[in-house]
Amino acid sequence: MVAPMLLMKKISQLDNLVVPIVDEHLKPKIGMTFGNLEEAEKFYRNYGKVGGFDIRNSTTNYGKDRELIGKSFVCSKEGVLKSKSLEIRRCGTIRTNCKALIRLKLDKNNGIWSVYKFVEEHNHTITSPSRTHFLRGNREVTSVKKTLIKQFGEVNIPTNKQMAFFENSSGGFHRIGCIKTDVRNYERDLREERRGHDAQMMLDHFKSEQEKNLSFHYVYEVDEEKRLTHCFWVDGIARMNYQHFGDVVSFDATHNTNQYGLVFVPFVGVNHHCQSVFLGCGFIPNEEAKSFVWLFNKWNEAMGRPPSGMITNGLVEIVFVCAPLFKSSVIPLIQRLA
Repeated sequence: MVAPMLLMKKISQLDNLVVPIVDEHLKPKIGMTFGNLEEAEKFYRNYGKVGGFDIRNSTTNYGKDRELIGKSFVCSKEGVLKSKSLEIRRCGTIRTNCKALIRLKLDKNNGIWSVYKFVEEHNHTITSPSRTHFLRGNREVTSVKKTLIKQFGEVNIPTNKQMAFFENSSGGFHRIGCIKTDVRNYERDLREERRGHDAQMMLDHFKSEQEKNLSFHYVYEVDEEKRLTHCFWVDGIARMNYQHFGDVVSFDATHNTNQYGLVFVPFVGVNHHCQSVFLGCGFIPNEEAKSFVWLFNKWNEAMGRPPSGMITNGLVEIVFVCAPLFKSSVIPLIQRLA
């Protein structure tokens, strides 16, 4: 009884196997040769793209002298994941213990790689030709797209609009070569790359601006661990605006940059068209009096004179300071408000 049951099980498994429908010239064959492994992987990956499945690297064999002599590429659904892993994994690839593969060996005499085993049957459904571009192995964020994504990020263009641009410029969604997840992953990699260096990048930018225009002014302080704690900067246009429209200045200390724990403080004036004009800004570590004293000192040094009046809702509810108080010194005012 055992033998017939095993036979029926094998017949059932054969009935469920799927063979990709691919032109013969695109299909690997035993004895086929390649100049190197890169060519072999490219050929098998293209076979998978046309056939509707993804591939990945598998076993690697080395000789006695540690020279690479064997390599296998398998279907991405090869192997079996444990049930716990299935609960944790959120990606679309689920292992079905698929046996489809290609194995190559190296001929040491001429350095040629040849196929010595090829299994084309899959135990899972094949992706339709219209959706093969969604397979992970067929997706790539090219260097051109990486440059564009970086530039889009600098001007705060959201990911969905980036994808709309790529779709329009590529001639269709299926021709983009990647999906929104790939773009978001690259944006994440960019953020990780900048993490810990962004303060230095900002200071380098300030230095570059100052070299181009001597009227650009910036000053900063760091703590014992060389982390940025205070920073103030103002450009030439803001300093010129201050000379004309700096009688009354507004500043707002309610902008908190949560990621870095710094408070952003912009200084704003109003021109003769009743339009807001930028008069400098800074980062401070907190809203304590000493932080505002540092910021106003640096601002006063850069502008050359204190304003006649100031409006703020940061230190008190609403404060308007008349000329006599401010012209003596801006620092006693801050200490008084604190």
